[in-house]
Amino acid sequence: MNVRISKNVKLLIGTCMMILLVVCSIFLLSKYYKVDFNQKLPISLTIESNDVAIEDVAYQFWLKLMTPYLERSTLPLARLSDMNVHQMQILEGDQNESLVKVTYWVKPQLEKWSIHHNWGDQQDDGTIENIQWIMRIKNTGQNTYTLHMIEEMSEQD
Repeated sequence: MNVRISKNVKLLIGTCMMILLVVCSIFLLSKYYKVDFNQKLPISLTIESNDVAIEDVAYQFWLKLMTPYLERSTLPLARLSDMNVHQMQILEGDQNESLVKVTYWVKPQLEKWSIHHNWGDQQDDGTIENIQWIMRIKNTGQNTYTLHMIEEMSEQD
């Protein structure tokens, strides 16, 4: 028995398969993708002031890394609608090399489908609070600083 499938049915099956593939890809990306900020390092910046606190330098690095997630050109799965720093704390070091702990929060634009799932538990309003990084910052020249390492910490650390 020879069963013929019309072109419309083939097109419908192909379209359904493509939609299923896209949905599965988005699910897997939002579930398992982890942003690795250390891949972007080292990065440097120059501060115009001669008298700057290392916490301010850490804040500038944090902004440099996080601001792209606020831009409209960022994929919706990665986009943030808001973010802010709670605290900057020098753990050790001096103006030449320091470890700075940064505690901040973010609000993903898409609460359920976000690549930021592993940054912490979402609150009822969608924010992820108490995200903590330890940044290793070195003074590499006249008012020039380089971020060499970010260690991501959980709230329990």
